[in-house]
Amino acid sequence: MEDTQKETRAIKNLIVILVGALIIVGVLLINAIFKLATVHIVVVCWIVTTLFAIWAILIVDPKVTINPVRTLIKEVPVEKQVFIDRPVEKQVFVDRPVIIEKEVIKEVPKIVYRTTPHRKLEIPKYDFIGSTETRTYHKRNCRFSKLIKKKYKVHSNSASTFKSKHFKACKSCIKKN
Repeated sequence: MEDTQKETRAIKNLIVILVGALIIVGVLLINAIFKLATVHIVVVCWIVTTLFAIWAILIVDPKVTINPVRTLIKEVPVEKQVFIDRPVEKQVFVDRPVIIEKEVIKEVPKIVYRTTPHRKLEIPKYDFIGSTETRTYHKRNCRFSKLIKKKYKVHSNSASTFKSKHFKACKSCIKKN
């Protein structure tokens, strides 16, 4: 049986080759008779080779269907999987009553909050703030004192310490008053 299949396949292949050669000769004859332009020759060759390729595939392998994807889907078995997100209860018939133990869900412990008040941080508040970068000093609530970077800040409760270090007074908060 395999020998007959090989022989018929070889005969079909031979037929396809001979028809292909006849098509080539036919296209050359059409070109010689009608003296077509290059664009027309390319279009005719493209149409003829496309039709020949489709015909050759169907002759050599007749098992090819129009929609090969559909046949692949039919051939591959697909298993149905069922996902259960909770345990399934099974009904069991028994002569006598059965006691079923249920799992006890543990209670979440309550969060205990601290009832004692927080200790207040003791951050000293100085009356004057100076800048080592600009060599000026300001009152604590001056808008310019809040712009001083931490690395340039100098603190003191008296203006005389800044005057002794040759700091200038702020024109906005000190000299205005």
